Amino acid sequence: MSLLQSIFGGTDDEKVETASQDVFNTTFEVPKPTPAPPIITTTKRAAESVTPAEEVQAAANEGDNIRNTKEDDEERTIFVGNLPVTITRKSLAALFADCGKVSSTRIRSVATTGVQLPASSAGNQRLVKKVCTHTNKIDACIKNSVHAYVVFQNVASVAVALETKNNLLVEDHNIRVDTAQPTIDPQRSVFVGNLPYASQEETLRMHFINSMPSIKNASANSATSIQGVRIVRDKETFQCRGFAYVLFADKSLVSEALQKVHATTYMKKELRVLVCGKRFKAKQGKYSAAENAKRRKLPPKERVSTSTGALKRILTKQIVNDAKPKTSDKTDKKRKRGDAKKFAPGKAATHKAGVSKRQASSAKQDKKEKVLQKRMTKGMGKNKRA
Repeated sequence: MSLLQSIFGGTDDEKVETASQDVFNTTFEVPKPTPAPPIITTTKRAAESVTPAEEVQAAANEGDNIRNTKEDDEERTIFVGNLPVTITRKSLAALFADCGKVSSTRIRSVATTGVQLPASSAGNQRLVKKVCTHTNKIDACIKNSVHAYVVFQNVASVAVALETKNNLLVEDHNIRVDTAQPTIDPQRSVFVGNLPYASQEETLRMHFINSMPSIKNASANSATSIQGVRIVRDKETFQCRGFAYVLFADKSLVSEALQKVHATTYMKKELRVLVCGKRFKAKQGKYSAAENAKRRKLPPKERVSTSTGALKRILTKQIVNDAKPKTSDKTDKKRKRGDAKKFAPGKAATHKAGVSKRQASSAKQDKKEKVLQKRMTKGMGKNKRA
């Protein structure tokens, strides 16, 4: 039996023909291809039917929403200064938890000692400060305090925090609580100059309290009499720049600070205490730029006078000069060009009248040259020829 007979059975020719017919008669189901999605050539604006005016309005509304969000966040934010360096974000949130629900906290102005980073992160100062803060590498010798910002969920919590937490004693630090935009009142502030580089807010506060009898004797109100001490520091190193501002609760304390604290010794330095007048950068002057331009054109008598400062001395000098009698022949006494100059008694004129100094000098030089030529031709002394 052949191989085909063993597989198909019967004779070879019959089975081969039957197998070939079965192969060609068998139908196979081929899966139909899925149609591709139609290509939409319309633009987004046409598909959504949005006009250019509506797009501009939508962008404006989005910008207003962002602006309103920032303004809302600023209204719900408070500034907390003179905090101890050991404060954390959790402990700060717990400190203001009784004022209202705290949304977020952030700590700033931390003086760090520095840390060595890998070569790939060299020069990344933000990473340096972050690593030093987490590893507690804080330089308390330069600055032993930090400041922070606390954001509440409700605006009403800000007023409660300002009333109850300002000048609160936290680890021997009288903290200063203020709005996100700090309070600036030159009438209640003094400028403190000639500060040493190692100055700290708390020690400067105690120096003012001990130097001013009205605050020192009133022990109950000593903490609230000075509302804030702000030492101006370098942004990178947080080193003291040598001056500070002290904010009092009442403007009557400013005069006492000028009398009692000025020229006192603080950390082997003699302090310089001055008022914060119109030179205070954060407050504009009494008049605008247009009004100042108009006032410059007015005569001195029509300007608004002041009781202090250099302007008073200038106006007084002008009044004295105006009171002096004016001579009518003042213009006649003025020497005209080409006239002979009058000299004081005992002094003679160096040149003739009507001759300029340059012409007189040139004539004098020519005269000397003639004398020398005469001496050369005729000789001098015994060698003089007739």
